[in-house]
Amino acid sequence: MHMKTLSIKQQTRLAAKKGSARRPKKIGRIPRKLVQHFTRDLSIMLNARMLLVDSIQILAEQNRHAAFSELLRATEQRLRTGASFADCLRNYPHIFNGFYVNLVSVGEITGRLDDMLSRISNYLEKMADLRRKLVQAMTYPFLVIGVAVLAVGFILLYVIPTFADIFSDFDAELPLPTQIVIAGSEFLQQWLPYLLIGLTGILLFISKTRRHPRIQPILDRIILGIPVVGKMVQKNYISQFCRTLGTLLDSGVSLLEALEIASNTTSNYHIRKEILAMQRFASKGEQLTRSLKSSQVFPLMVTRMIEVGEETAELPFMLNRISDFYDQEIDSMIETLSSIIEPVVIIILGITIGAILVSIYLPLFNMAEIMPG
Repeated sequence: MHMKTLSIKQQTRLAAKKGSARRPKKIGRIPRKLVQHFTRDLSIMLNARMLLVDSIQILAEQNRHAAFSELLRATEQRLRTGASFADCLRNYPHIFNGFYVNLVSVGEITGRLDDMLSRISNYLEKMADLRRKLVQAMTYPFLVIGVAVLAVGFILLYVIPTFADIFSDFDAELPLPTQIVIAGSEFLQQWLPYLLIGLTGILLFISKTRRHPRIQPILDRIILGIPVVGKMVQKNYISQFCRTLGTLLDSGVSLLEALEIASNTTSNYHIRKEILAMQRFASKGEQLTRSLKSSQVFPLMVTRMIEVGEETAELPFMLNRISDFYDQEIDSMIETLSSIIEPVVIIILGITIGAILVSIYLPLFNMAEIMPG
C-alpha cells in the first residue's frame, strides 16, 4: 500500500508540472450540493462505459450554474491535452479538497475511477446529511428562543410604555415588581440600538478572527463545552473523521496520508490536534490508540473500537461502524432536544410574560392606594 501511495504522489506531481503551464481561471464558490450531484452523475456515466472527457462535456453543457459549467469546460479542455483528472481538480482546492482529489487519483491509477467516484458520492451524501442534521439541531432551539425573545421585547418596547404613562399620572409609589419592569423597558428603549450594534460587532469580530491561532483553540473549546450542543458537535466531528479516514483507507490510501487528509478536512482545532498526534505515532510504527489514551476529545469506546480494528486488520470497517453509530446518536440527540426545548421555552416564556403582566396589573388591583387623595 505504501509503494502504491508513493507512485500516486509521483504521478500527481508530474501531472501538476505538466498542467502548470496554463493556469485555469479562478472560480468562485460552488454549492456543495452541485459538486455532490456532479460526482454522482459522473460515476453513473463512467459505470455505463462512457469516456471521461465525453462525460465531462455532457455535464458541462447541461449544467445551469455558470461558474461550475465554466470549470467543467476548462477541465474538459485540459483532459483533451493529456492531463489527468486528478490534476485538473487539484487546481480548484476550495471546491475539490484533498480527500476528493486523492480518491480520484487512486481511481485513475487502478482503473476504478467509477467506483471511486461512487464512494466519494456516498461520502458526500453522508457528510451533507450529517451537516443538515447538525444545522437542524442548532437552528430549532435558537428559532424557538428567538421567538420568545421577540415576544418579550415587543411587550417591553410597545406595551409597557403605555402603562408607564398611565402610572405616571397617578403620582404614587408603584410596587417594586412594577418599578423593575418599567425600568427594564426604559433601559431597553434607550440602549437597544447600542446593544444591537455591540452584538453585531462581537459576531463580526468572532467571524473574522475565528481562524486566528490564538483565538480558534479558545472558541473551539467553548463550543465543545456547551451543554448538550457541545456533545452533539463533538460527535459530529468524530463521525466525520471516522467516515473520512475509513473511506480513504478502504480505497487504498496509506494510513499516514489518510490521517493528513483527515486532519485537513477537520475544522475544530482540538480534534485536528488529536489526529495529528495519531499521525506522529503512526509514523513511528505505533498504534493509533497509543496517542488516544489520555484524549479529552475521543471517548474510550471510540479508542477501544479503533484498537480492535488495528489488531484485527479491519480498521476501515471499524471506523465506518463508529461513524454509523455516532450518526444514530446524533439523530437520537436531535429528537430528544426537539422534544425538550419547545416545552421548556414555552414554560419559561409563559412565566416571564405572566410575571410582566402581573407586575403591570398589580397597581390596578390597588387603585385606591395609588390614586391621589
